Amino acid sequence: MKMDVVGLWQPSPNATDVTAELSAIDRAGADIVFTLLSGPVGVVVGRQMGERNMKAIAFGINVEAQKDAFWQATAGKANYVATIDTFADVEMTPKTIPFQKAFKARYKKSPIYTAGTYDALHIIKDAIEKAGSTESEKLVPVIEKMSHVGTAGTLEFDKRHDPVWGPGKSTGIAVQWQNGEQVPFWPPNVKGMKPFKMPGK
Repeated sequence: MKMDVVGLWQPSPNATDVTAELSAIDRAGADIVFTLLSGPVGVVVGRQMGERNMKAIAFGINVEAQKDAFWQATAGKANYVATIDTFADVEMTPKTIPFQKAFKARYKKSPIYTAGTYDALHIIKDAIEKAGSTESEKLVPVIEKMSHVGTAGTLEFDKRHDPVWGPGKSTGIAVQWQNGEQVPFWPPNVKGMKPFKMPGK
């Protein structure tokens, strides 16, 4: 992709300060900070990148940035932090928006990736009904042939039994925090997507 990797930093998932890492990233002249973050450090990275007015954009996985409370947790300093997510207020399938609304009404917050188990439960239910059994030897061939339109996408499996990843199947949704709002921006062909923004632009 004609990109250079300028460094690798691995803060603790529970780190409360990432000044050293962000200083090194600044010195390296990085444009993108590819994040793989789970745990409280996701909030710290978002807040401290904003406090430093970094020109680099954070994008990858930041589980904390998937949550409604992220903006408040970062004291409103996480502008432009982006993450891949499972759900957003966009129409991935005809089931997505109704699921989002029902989830928010019941739990008073948006679903994050763990709510994807809803689709998994429906896949298992359908497979059991079609196989007439709960035995794995009978369920696997049924699941191998399934094309399940769920709340997060259309789930099909490849020969290795991995989900097929791509447009029209399961892709995830890229979201970016912009002025206190989680803005979905990818995949581009989905109704409800908005523009991605870079710091200082």
